[in-house]
Amino acid sequence: MMKSIRYTEVHAERLAHLLDDAFHIPGTRMRFGLDPLIGLLPLVGDSFVTAWGAVILFIARRLNVSSGTMVTMAIHLAINGLVGSIPIFGDAFSFGIKCHAKNAARLLRTVKQGKEGACPLSPSPLRVTDITFPLALITPAIAMIFFLGLWLWEHDLSFVSVFFPPPYSSRSTK
Repeated sequence: MMKSIRYTEVHAERLAHLLDDAFHIPGTRMRFGLDPLIGLLPLVGDSFVTAWGAVILFIARRLNVSSGTMVTMAIHLAINGLVGSIPIFGDAFSFGIKCHAKNAARLLRTVKQGKEGACPLSPSPLRVTDITFPLALITPAIAMIFFLGLWLWEHDLSFVSVFFPPPYSSRSTK
């Protein structure tokens, strides 16, 4: 039974590692993951990464993490996505903040402590609320991230427009 819990925790750890620190910059102690790289994609990058990071929320729900802890995790994810939408600055923010690793660590601490110091023996079976509650938390954030990215794109404030000025920008110059 305990293998089942650990197997579920490992999924959260691996996802956080992939998004936040899978790659090492040679000669330094700095690490980064797919989050700042995918976040460079205009319009959809930060929305996609936020949705991917929401998987940790689904895992937390399945492991019966409290609603308060899940709301805190969702707020971290939303802030990472919203700030990450800002060209270049946001990607540097995502590079440094490592919200997915923090959420995975919070999940592991919460599960380890459990109710009254006891860890549950197995994850609960998947219920409708295990899907709807995390979706209700994260869907508005993903929508805001997308619309912020769209607004920035329409105003030629994207990674593409900074490094590749017209005629590559989203607006034609006439």
